[in-house]
Amino acid sequence: MRFLVFLFASFLVGCSSGSRSSDTSFSYSLDVPNIGTVKYTVLAENGGRVSWYHGTNAAHNKIAYDAKTQKWDTDSRTDIYVMNADGSDKECITCNMVEFETLYQAILAQRQVAGDPRLGFWVGQPEWHPDGRHVIIQVENLYSLHLVQNFVSFGVDNDLWILDVEAKTASRIWTTSVPRNAALHPRFSDDGTKLIFAQRILGNLINVWDGWGIIVADFDITQAPANMISNANLIAPSGRGLYETTGFIGDSNTEFSYSFTPYENGTVLPYVAEGRITDVNGSFSQVVVDFANAWDEKPRYSPSTLAVVSMSSAFDTVWMPTDGAATLQTDLYLGTPGGVFDRLTFFNDLDRYSTRVLVTDQEWNAAGDKLVVQAQPNAAGLDAEIWLVQLPRAY
Repeated sequence: MRFLVFLFASFLVGCSSGSRSSDTSFSYSLDVPNIGTVKYTVLAENGGRVSWYHGTNAAHNKIAYDAKTQKWDTDSRTDIYVMNADGSDKECITCNMVEFETLYQAILAQRQVAGDPRLGFWVGQPEWHPDGRHVIIQVENLYSLHLVQNFVSFGVDNDLWILDVEAKTASRIWTTSVPRNAALHPRFSDDGTKLIFAQRILGNLINVWDGWGIIVADFDITQAPANMISNANLIAPSGRGLYETTGFIGDSNTEFSYSFTPYENGTVLPYVAEGRITDVNGSFSQVVVDFANAWDEKPRYSPSTLAVVSMSSAFDTVWMPTDGAATLQTDLYLGTPGGVFDRLTFFNDLDRYSTRVLVTDQEWNAAGDKLVVQAQPNAAGLDAEIWLVQLPRAY
């Protein structure tokens, strides 16, 4: 998402390949109108985009996420971590992996030739495959200029890789072969046979937020990496604009949700306007989240498909779409698709944060009574945190 321009950090730390100790947890409960008593707990004080496994392996309850492993004044390296659902046993999976060290050294050599001293490298945006062993991720490639749009939240000049969490090996499975094209937010169907992700096709377009669509493809984890993705088709069910895939709806392998920013009056609007759903053929486009004059993004359906959570700026009546991202603040809302929504998180009201907060990526657990959520302070040099949100009932 475009507002994560503030992800970059302010000091250097080491990159570790082993387990890390748990963060000091912070927890509180709140009686939320129309929802009940909700408990909020910090799982990681350095975290990013999240994926909570909810496949067929009942003993598997781990959360995959990306986090910074090296930080400089205006740059960072990110890697993939896995932790237990209570935030314990954090382990960096991609730190020091040969495949990514080789790519990283090639990127550094290319920058050196161009006189670019930056050291950052971005690996992230994990999504569990239903087999519980593999995770699909985005990785910055050699076309990247290492600008904001090249971060994994935006996907420009990113490739898709499949990561074996147990063997700690990885292979590239989708190549973004033209500069300024993109691959963003890969999502599996519950049976693992379908894959969706947002893609940018450059053409003659200059604006990197224009020229997007959604790739719908067949997927087979048993094939060689080059053949895992097949029958890939590009759809644009809402017309011209920026697409961001959120996830398949329940156990469906045909319908899914996404965010959309329309192209109007010669440009892509400076905010994400609404959450929608469609099918793998792009045969319809239905709005399910749309607060007036608000930034609405990432509509994620509950396991029962009866509820949706979505990030929104709806509580901030002062912010207007023309204000852009610099003054944006968001929290999560819970409601019924196309119906009434109630504010679920109140991180922007906490003394814990000294600045506006962007509550962004989130995912349900298998039971539908918990969410894992990313909260990103909207200010330079501050790390995102990962929270556990425990609901009073299943949805």
